[in-house]
Amino acid sequence: MIGNGIIKTSIPGFDEILGGGIPVGSIIYISGSPGTGKSILSTQFLIGGINRGEVGLYLTMEEPREKFVSHMERVGWNIRAYEDSNQMIIIDYPPHEVDQLTSPSNPLLEIIKDYNVSRVVIDSILPLAISFDTDYLRKRAFFQLISNISEWETTTFIVGEETSFNPSNGIPVLKYGFETIADGWIHMYYVRKRMERKRYIEVIKLKGMNHSTRLHEFTVSKGISIKP
Repeated sequence: MIGNGIIKTSIPGFDEILGGGIPVGSIIYISGSPGTGKSILSTQFLIGGINRGEVGLYLTMEEPREKFVSHMERVGWNIRAYEDSNQMIIIDYPPHEVDQLTSPSNPLLEIIKDYNVSRVVIDSILPLAISFDTDYLRKRAFFQLISNISEWETTTFIVGEETSFNPSNGIPVLKYGFETIADGWIHMYYVRKRMERKRYIEVIKLKGMNHSTRLHEFTVSKGISIKP
């Protein structure tokens, strides 16, 4: 953590484009189409905290725990070692239990307090979003999730997906609208240029920070490195 309640992500180039870091306790929405690196960015955010003596919690809701661990170990991180030392807690949430995230009883609070968790990743919001029949019920659940997270007193990344854009301003148009109630919104792109694809990241909003308004190219090699 640095002054004025701002934490460093420790992801190369990320803190620079964020305007210095992320306000403590923020809820950040990470959107982008498949293959852009959302889960890698989110895992790297937790590892950045671990390297500073913090504890991270990863809620994997779309793929089994073992698949997630194997994927991140191929990136180059010894996830099992972080687990064995209780530096990273991984919870595999089956789709039929996602409603626990929006329960007023806030069942994850005890785990977060017991392990002194300060950084959380929810990957992804999709199983929760599609479990409601109407926009009203979905939005109400989102607000309850925000309320629960506020009790955790953590800095939280929530992962989602998006592929469509507003033709007038190029801003992603997200189907479920979680970005409207999050404190920050990061979008990741996988753009074809001639005969190859390049990855870009954009800080669309981050409350309280003078962040970059440009798209920044990034590479993936044992984590993400962003060109400020």
